[in-house]
Amino acid sequence: MGTNSFIGQMQTDGAIRGIYCNWDGFVECTGYMLVRHYENRDKVAELLNLGELSFLGSAPNDGTCAYARDGGETLEPATLFHDLDDVLRIKRDYFYVQMHNGWIYSRGEDWKPVPQPPPIVESL
Repeated sequence: MGTNSFIGQMQTDGAIRGIYCNWDGFVECTGYMLVRHYENRDKVAELLNLGELSFLGSAPNDGTCAYARDGGETLEPATLFHDLDDVLRIKRDYFYVQMHNGWIYSRGEDWKPVPQPPPIVESL
């Protein structure tokens, strides 16, 4: 069974647009991936346009598996929520939202900044 997550983006009016992601929703995977590879708001919007995800890769077209695009399933488009409290009314293991100044996350209660991932160490 996967550790699912919600991946969303705050819009200019304060609403949150977001999608479901089935696998590896914990901070050390999805959270770090978002901080490392999804700083650009346009890139996040492109990701959200894919609809529901099986798993998140380093770019919408690099390692990301979308149910509609890659699995031939019916597109389940991004959902619009009124605000952060509205997002927490759905059932997910982790919630991630790109604010205007970075990523925050929740386990269903308080929102916190996604921690910076440790540096990537290249093996010899």
